[in-house]
Amino acid sequence: MLISKRSFMPLNMLLILGLMCVSITGCYTLELFGIVDEPEWDYLTKGWEEDRATVYFDSTVTKDAAANLAQWRHERNKSNTRKNNTRWLLHVVDENYRIENLTGGNNSITPEQTEAIRNLACTISDSVFNSSSVNFRVHHYVGGSVSSEEFPYLMTAATSPPLVDVHCGDDQVKAVKEKPTSEGSASKTKPEPQETNSWNRETLYMRFLVPDDFPDGWQVQRDQDRLTIEGTHTEYMTAKKIDISFEIFDTPILAQQNFDQRRADAQSTIDGRGISGDKVEEIQNKDPIFVWMLKGNKDYGSDFYEAFGLTSNVVFKVYNYGSLRAASKGFASKIAKKQMDKLTK
Repeated sequence: MLISKRSFMPLNMLLILGLMCVSITGCYTLELFGIVDEPEWDYLTKGWEEDRATVYFDSTVTKDAAANLAQWRHERNKSNTRKNNTRWLLHVVDENYRIENLTGGNNSITPEQTEAIRNLACTISDSVFNSSSVNFRVHHYVGGSVSSEEFPYLMTAATSPPLVDVHCGDDQVKAVKEKPTSEGSASKTKPEPQETNSWNRETLYMRFLVPDDFPDGWQVQRDQDRLTIEGTHTEYMTAKKIDISFEIFDTPILAQQNFDQRRADAQSTIDGRGISGDKVEEIQNKDPIFVWMLKGNKDYGSDFYEAFGLTSNVVFKVYNYGSLRAASKGFASKIAKKQMDKLTK
């Protein structure tokens, strides 16, 4: 069910319509989207009853970003006995995804709770926003219990000093310029015209990642003839590996066709595996990048990841693998974004 009205429809009316859907027609709402009564803010809810998760968002983020966060919270509520149904506010501030949350009562936040919130921010950065920077802030709710009336105060609290203010992730976030339309469809931000390079071996090699672009302790080898970068990090009995390879095409059209085929092949493999939650994930960037689990099992730590990027007449692949629990989707995505930034700066 999708609800979308102009801001003259009060928030409580939108919620009433959602309740009618479940109690009368039995349509079992999985996603609720609407325009709240406050200007410039929309909301999106995933799930229902105790598993529901609501995220408010403004024009600095896409509806897809809000939906990903709401879906992650919904799945987390389903798997946890302790539910968290408080409404979160999501926007981009100072090149961070900033999440504003409320806490009731008069208790202070302990150092242990602050560390737990920091870990939560790191999990969201890695699982939802592909290692993009996340700023998680918790505000005191002066109204007592955190209820459906909290949004007006949430807006006020977002501009006041928070009880907790933690960061995780180091990839900067660009705010989008357009807001989701009132018809409920995701906004389509019009890209600004970009100058494109036609790459050759010499110019491409000059934009390769260098050792300092990797975390401390990585050994990095670059090869101009093979157009590859090989990174290795060893620690105790663990070996982490990342290989980056580049392919230059005669025209951008041929590069686009190759990139599209890579994505189609990945999707075909995923369809064949038939595992819930297994998917090709687009990485937020001005040039297209996607990441997927090439093989393995996440439950046993044997999962390996590939990320592909396209810019002008070049397609590059990032392959993250190694010993058990050495690879991660977040790290593969982070390296792919860093390499893309080098090529498009």
